[in-house]
Amino acid sequence: MIKAIKSNLSLKVFMITFVLLMSASMLTYLFISWTMPITYKAAQSEVLSADAEALAAALNQHTLEESAQLLEEFSQRHSVEVQLSDNQGNLLTPAKDKTFDSKYNAFLLTDDLESIDIAPSDEIDTAVGFSFTFKGDSTTYTLIAKGSMKAVNQAVEALKKTWPWLVLSVFIISILSSWFYSRYLTRPIVQISAIARKMSELEFDWRCDDKRRDEIGSLGGSLNELSERLSEAMNELKRTNQALQADINRERELEEQRLAFFTAVSHELKTPLTVLKGQLEGMSDGIGVYADRDKYLRRSLRVVNRMEELVAQIVAVSKMEKNDFDLQKDHFDLGLLCRECIEACHELALSRHDQWECVIEKELMVVGNRALMEKALDNILCNAIVYSPMHAKITVCVYQKEHFINFECTNSDTEISAASLPHLFEAFYRVEQSRSRSSGGSGLGLYLVKLIADAHHAQAAIQNTAKGVCFTLSFPLIMNELKQDQ
Repeated sequence: MIKAIKSNLSLKVFMITFVLLMSASMLTYLFISWTMPITYKAAQSEVLSADAEALAAALNQHTLEESAQLLEEFSQRHSVEVQLSDNQGNLLTPAKDKTFDSKYNAFLLTDDLESIDIAPSDEIDTAVGFSFTFKGDSTTYTLIAKGSMKAVNQAVEALKKTWPWLVLSVFIISILSSWFYSRYLTRPIVQISAIARKMSELEFDWRCDDKRRDEIGSLGGSLNELSERLSEAMNELKRTNQALQADINRERELEEQRLAFFTAVSHELKTPLTVLKGQLEGMSDGIGVYADRDKYLRRSLRVVNRMEELVAQIVAVSKMEKNDFDLQKDHFDLGLLCRECIEACHELALSRHDQWECVIEKELMVVGNRALMEKALDNILCNAIVYSPMHAKITVCVYQKEHFINFECTNSDTEISAASLPHLFEAFYRVEQSRSRSSGGSGLGLYLVKLIADAHHAQAAIQNTAKGVCFTLSFPLIMNELKQDQ
């Protein structure tokens, strides 16, 4: 029980408040019971003394016979017992009846003090006396006034009888008051403690809603402000960590791509270099078929040309991947450029007996680097020709749709596996895994096309259609820019 009280603030405040209220109530009750008779006696003695003194002064102006009425009125008015005594010590009290005819017919004279009918000692607790002389009488008399404590004693007794009910009432009131007080005082503190505990667990979505204007309310407001600032700091830290992690992941990916790139470059260069070395050694020694130097010199030249083309592509890719690559843009007609690229590939298409179908709109202006865009279109058209069967149909469309200018190239009777489609724009990726020169290129062509498209904020996509494989380039419309330049 004691451990539970010590560990619970509400219960602790409740018990302390309850004990204080009960103690204060009981002490107040005992104090009232003790001070009531004393206070009543002091007040009665003060009033009785003043009035008795005034009565003694009044008796100086009356005879003994005339004093009976005054004494009777005084006794009734103050509810006290009045006695007179002479200088011999004889006590005189008001007569019970009027059967005496002497000059003392208003009083009884007795020598026996016990014969006087007075109240019990517990009822007579206040007495005052004053000396005086009656008019025409030189005898000195003493006026004695005795007050009774009966009324206050009755009040004290009544108070004692209400003791059980008073204790019960005080007990109930103390419990209710302690409960309300402890709840009012500790509820915001408990709430603040819970919020602080949540904050220690890095949960900042809790708020103290108490609108009190005292120190506890101020503490709750400060805690809310602290929670908001910590939440902002944590969110900022999370964003920074996420950005840092993204940079780390991007750097790791770039490093992996760079490593894969150099590995692929090494592989691509190793094969033609080996072939070239073998041919040159054979021609140098004049061994077997290599004795025909002219034939193998032409073959060596073709190998060197392929290597030169590969190196040129690698250099172009390297330039495009630089962060400070300067893309010099200009306005040019995409349809006109496309016709020029088709004309350049015409002989290759004729050698494979391919047919062209062109639907090209006029004056479709785009913003970009014309030389790079020519390289991209040339790669796309050459791939469409090379990777199509003989007598294929190559369809080229250039048109405007909504806010984009689209270039589409479709080669018929061709299909790419679904597993290869997502990887076509990767460096050195080839659908044909043998990497034979007779069945494909280096795998850098489409990767370079993707880099050029990204530099021009264009969208590049390859998909299988009912007619064949369709390559699409979508350029954002720049009519507003063109008007501004004009």
